[in-house]
Amino acid sequence: MSRRRPLAPARRPVDGWATAQAADHGAYRRDERPEENVAGTVKVGGQETPLAQSDSVDSRAERNPPFSTSSSFAFEPLDDLETCRSEWVGLAERSGNIFSTWEWADSWWRYFGRGRSLRLLAARRPDRSTAAIVPLYEASRRPLRVGRLLGHGVADLLGPVAGPDERSAATGALASAGETALLDLVVAERLTTRDVSGGSMRPCVVRRESSPALPTEGMSWDEFLATRSSNFRQQVRRRERRMKREFGLTLSLTETEASLERDFATLLDLHAARWGRASSAFSPTRRAFHREFAFRAFRQGWLRLWTAYANDRPVASWYGFRFGGAEWYYQGGRDPAWEHEAVGSS
Repeated sequence: MSRRRPLAPARRPVDGWATAQAADHGAYRRDERPEENVAGTVKVGGQETPLAQSDSVDSRAERNPPFSTSSSFAFEPLDDLETCRSEWVGLAERSGNIFSTWEWADSWWRYFGRGRSLRLLAARRPDRSTAAIVPLYEASRRPLRVGRLLGHGVADLLGPVAGPDERSAATGALASAGETALLDLVVAERLTTRDVSGGSMRPCVVRRESSPALPTEGMSWDEFLATRSSNFRQQVRRRERRMKREFGLTLSLTETEASLERDFATLLDLHAARWGRASSAFSPTRRAFHREFAFRAFRQGWLRLWTAYANDRPVASWYGFRFGGAEWYYQGGRDPAWEHEAVGSS
């Protein structure tokens, strides 16, 4: 049984500042940048300067060394995604986060990074071994050079790619990383409160939101049901038995690349049938991204794409991943005609 079974949208459980589980969207600024009036002016050396007069890349490159040691790490620029692939893969496995995988970042960059510049960094320990990969890119240049994390917009959990013992320290050093990457501002989204609270930098928190997860470590399905109320258990079992008896309910897991083409198309159809234009989860660019990543995840053994059939017709779809000892739910869809049977809903 998996260590965790997250609910929608899938994110790892978080600890830290808030009692409720939460994910923070933080903006990390370099020391000489202001905490207020960012949209209007910047302060360099205590002097207020119009944004149009901010430094050029060349002048700042002369001022900043290739490594930053203001944190417990030295940050070293990396040339491209392929250069650090082997290190990234190992760190992603330790992170237990599907959205920290090299494959996710590489596919995201292909579809969402066009015309932008990578600002990848390796966080080196004193012995020069790699503690983390900081997957930044330059999202905009004017009026400030703003760095963001690869994967934003479609990922549920982001941050430096690192093992759990060093992720917090690497997250807390994002401002130092941004300085090495020649950025004025680092906007970091989908961070856990636990990771944000590490390090010496205090971010300007823009937003917090819940990150639900369902721990099931060491439990079978029946053992998990035993922890729920009798009403919950009865409803789950009664509905399943009735659907099987009256409508021939079956569940199918995608097991071949040939069936993946069909099952992914079914996911898109059922998602559109349920949410229509109210959802942008599978807009044209996102659809192409997810299709590519679904095939990459399938080849790695991570993909979990389930389809429910009733009367030999697809009525619900569940798109997620198995990674790091957890089941990650990402998206789904269902036929509105079966709403009265609660097919595909929690």
